[in-house]
Amino acid sequence: MFQEKQYFRQLWVILLFLGLNLFFLYGVIQQIIFGDPFGSNPASDFMLIVIWLFIMAFTWFFMIMSLKTQIDEAGIWFSFFPFLSNPRQVKWEEISSLNLRTCKPLQEFGGWGLRYGAKGIRAYTTSGRHGLEIHTHDGRKIFLGTQRPNEIESIVEDLKKDYLFSIVE
Repeated sequence: MFQEKQYFRQLWVILLFLGLNLFFLYGVIQQIIFGDPFGSNPASDFMLIVIWLFIMAFTWFFMIMSLKTQIDEAGIWFSFFPFLSNPRQVKWEEISSLNLRTCKPLQEFGGWGLRYGAKGIRAYTTSGRHGLEIHTHDGRKIFLGTQRPNEIESIVEDLKKDYLFSIVE
């Protein structure tokens, strides 16, 4: 029915990581290749390389993070790679309410990513303000961000008609 894979690809994030990588690459070239100390209190050559490699690795790690959401006849599947690499499923019969809504990620969850909100909501988001909020009969609350709210809304409406008369709000 629906499948979406999202990455952290906001321009400001890309520019931040690009800037950090280029800054430390410049420092490595300046200090190791040209022999000019990088900064007023320079790190050792080894430490400068370690810092640069750490920033490159963190950049790579951040760029491979992804949120995958799938909605099918069995329920809603989601994973947040690499933290939650095996997909989790919420079966239709487990859901007490399902609601597409707009949120304020900074206020409600403290930002984007894998977050816990003040009202006990576990949020999985990469960017934006739209998402699917799921409440289960056992009290779990899950918010799955989406970049395609119109498609999710259409699917939720179809589910109301076809499958979930009593559990979709």
